[in-house]
Amino acid sequence: MQLSVGAHAVVRGCLEKAVERYPAYATARAMLSMIYLDEERYKFNPKTEGPPPIERALQAARRAVQVEPGNTRAQQALMTALFFDKQLAEAIHVGEQALAMNPNDTELMGEFGTRIAIAGQWQRGAELLDQAIILNPGGGGFYRGTRGLASYMLGDTENAVLQIKRSDMQKFPLFHAVAAIIYADAGMMADARRAAAVFETMRPDFLPNFISEMTSRNMRITDLNRLVAGLRKAGMTIRVDERAFADATELP
Repeated sequence: MQLSVGAHAVVRGCLEKAVERYPAYATARAMLSMIYLDEERYKFNPKTEGPPPIERALQAARRAVQVEPGNTRAQQALMTALFFDKQLAEAIHVGEQALAMNPNDTELMGEFGTRIAIAGQWQRGAELLDQAIILNPGGGGFYRGTRGLASYMLGDTENAVLQIKRSDMQKFPLFHAVAAIIYADAGMMADARRAAAVFETMRPDFLPNFISEMTSRNMRITDLNRLVAGLRKAGMTIRVDERAFADATELP
């Protein structure tokens, strides 16, 4: 999997041309929705003109579902865009429906498992991620990062370390933050500090806005507190914005 500013710009341009030329190409619209979303969650090539990224992501996903209601990627894109728009109940509803329509789609299973885990359903999210890994071992490296976080949240430090070591998400900045938390929890402080240093290098803007970044991902206040404590244990400095925490307390 490629994750870079350069690749993002190229893919976005190709997909925009594809949907312009083939308006009924639902999968292309779905993938374009995800690319637009990356402008927000990864800060890749954000456009200064036009609607904000989340609005474009929702529009593209809804159009994809309208064009082809049974398209799994379209349903996945809509679920993900709704999630990042903090329409959590609707996102989960769409995800449940999509999974019922195609229960063996491991990409959908892994993404849905990731989303509901981060929103607080750690046990069910872990079960979906485990199932995705069993059905698609080749893609398991990507799923294992979130699976490691779920294990940490569920109090299984040994499995958290195992999962994070087997993950293949080094290009994702948040992977290194999760790794730092898990290693610190396991007492592996040298590894924790190395992961923390990588994270701070990749996303120097993230820690000053950590609470708002994570509340945008629908994380509960109790889980946020655990992550803040974990990051501090790994040697990172977190300034808590009480106003951002107030937003978090409103999440279910």
